[in-house]
Amino acid sequence: MKYFAILCAALIAGCGMASAQYVNLEPGTVLTYTETAKVEKDTYTSDFTSTVADVTTGEDGVVSVTLNEVHKVPGNDLAEVKATDFYTYNPADGLTTHYVLRGEDYKNQIIDFMIQAANSQGQYPTDSQIDELHKEFKVKGDLVLPLPANVTDDAKIANSSVKINAGTTSMSMNLWEGKYLGKESVEVPAGNFDDCEKVSFVLKTTSPQGNERKTITTWYAKGVGVVKQVSTDKKGTELESTVLKSIKK
Repeated sequence: MKYFAILCAALIAGCGMASAQYVNLEPGTVLTYTETAKVEKDTYTSDFTSTVADVTTGEDGVVSVTLNEVHKVPGNDLAEVKATDFYTYNPADGLTTHYVLRGEDYKNQIIDFMIQAANSQGQYPTDSQIDELHKEFKVKGDLVLPLPANVTDDAKIANSSVKINAGTTSMSMNLWEGKYLGKESVEVPAGNFDDCEKVSFVLKTTSPQGNERKTITTWYAKGVGVVKQVSTDKKGTELESTVLKSIKK
């Protein structure tokens, strides 16, 4: 009986840990989101999918999760923009880390977009030309958002940045002023989610086209990941919103 009780306790603890992370760990799960963006006087709404593509556990026990996103281009049903989302989860301390933007992923996204644009004009870059593109782009850093299982009152989010250089052109994206805003229940089309971790940060982008600054607030649900996200300008005007529409396994 003693060993049976120990086994039950271990199983209960294991079940608790399995749902402690702020990301879905089941490969093949498809999360569909509805995204609304306001551009001047126009409002655009579209759905995109985020699929749990790969879940691996390292020798140190840290779980790495890769999600593949597919965004439709408004006004063009045939065009798609693909992106990658990445998380890690450490069962030892319950820390989930959301890589809001990995520099290398962003570089690949830019190159893929350039290739698609060339293809749409009847130009098809060769493998060697694509390799040269990859060599031309130099990237450094990641935008990182740690999501502890239990946030202390003095917890702070470190600033992080991504810098990209291509020839004489450069741009940077910076995650600043990150804050933990406590737990909230969130209702979205996919359902009700209790005790979501609410986090906000300022995203500043500097590029040849100018500077952009917006505040992003995100709600993360345990065992799911992002269920809601809202971005606003410096005046507090909503620019974009994203809500979880459905989860299919």
